[in-house]
Parts: sequence; C-alpha cells; structure tokens
Amino acid sequence: MTITVKKSRCRCRVVLWLSLFLLSVSLSGCMLAAAGAVAGAGAYAYYQGNYSQMHAAEFGRTWQAAKSALSDLALPVISEHHEGLKGTIKSSLPDGTSISIDLEEQPRIMASDSHQTEVNVRVGTFGDQAQSQKIQQQIQSHIVGQNVTAPPANRLPPLNSTVAPPPPATSTSNATPPPATGPQWKPATATGSQTLPP
Repeated sequence: MTITVKKSRCRCRVVLWLSLFLLSVSLSGCMLAAAGAVAGAGAYAYYQGNYSQMHAAEFGRTWQAAKSALSDLALPVISEHHEGLKGTIKSSLPDGTSISIDLEEQPRIMASDSHQTEVNVRVGTFGDQAQSQKIQQQIQSHIVGQNVTAPPANRLPPLNSTVAPPPPATSTSNATPPPATGPQWKPATATGSQTLPP
C-alpha cells in the first residue's frame, strides 16, 4: 500500500512539473508574439542603446532623409560612407556626444515587395533614447514628405563624384536650320512653295 501511494505521488509531481513547463513555454511564446506585434506596429525598437526603426523606402531615399534630418536638427555630418545598400553617417551633438546612424536596405523576397530600410541610431556610448527617437522621427518625416513618383534624384549618388554642369542654353529663335541635301529637295521659290521632281 505504501509503495502504491509513493508511486502515485511521484506521478503527480511529474505531471505537475511537466504541466508547469509546458505552460511557461506557451506563455513565453505568447509574450514573444505580443512583443513582435508591438514592434511590427510601431516598426521600432530600443535595445542596448540602439534605436532601430524600419522605414518603408529604398536605401537612397532613406540616406538622403537621414542627412536632411541632421540638417534640420542643426547637427553636422562629420563623415559618411556607404557600400551599395549599406552605410553609416557620423554626427555629433553640440556637446561633442557622438551620433552614429547605420542604414541597411533589407532584401526583398518578391519583386512586388516594397523597399524596407533599417535605420539604427546610437547617441553616445550607452545610447540616448530621447535624442535617437527625435532623429528617427525627423528621418520618417522626410520619407513621408517625399514624392514617391519623384525622378531618380532621390536615389543615392556615388560618393566623391562630380556631375558636369549642363551646357549653356542657346536660343533657337534666330538659328537657321542646316541645309538639307538629297535629290528629293529643291530650294523654295519666292512664293515659298517647294518643287519636287516628278
């Protein structure tokens, strides 16, 4: 009788521990899913000093928006470097605190998928959430304000490249067309008519 009671208590403990383990796993999965849903809704996250946000724009537009955001906030561009769809812009606050903006366009699975560029802002050594958020909001305002159907002027130009100025415009009102040649053309007569060979 004693052995049967001990076995049943053991089984109860095993069932209890197994139930608690399964419950904790399912709850942690729910919490991760909820955290993912919150991050997806706001498309941003602050973790270990990095303020990360996904912007619905190609890399070139996001790069230009980041530089415009720094200009709006009166923050200098100290250095910038990019390699295709990935790059970094360095700046600083007036007190000398460093700012690093890392951008990377995410790969698209389908050609019809929209462009997504991840932007990570870090202010100082340990991060400053308020300052980073301000920079991200300014970047987002420039992306939203840009015309989606704009010509490729919003795309990323190559670094250290010079663009030749367009040639000076010439007035075509007084210009005379070059003389036409060939057997089908004869000079106009005094009345302005043209004679063609039979």
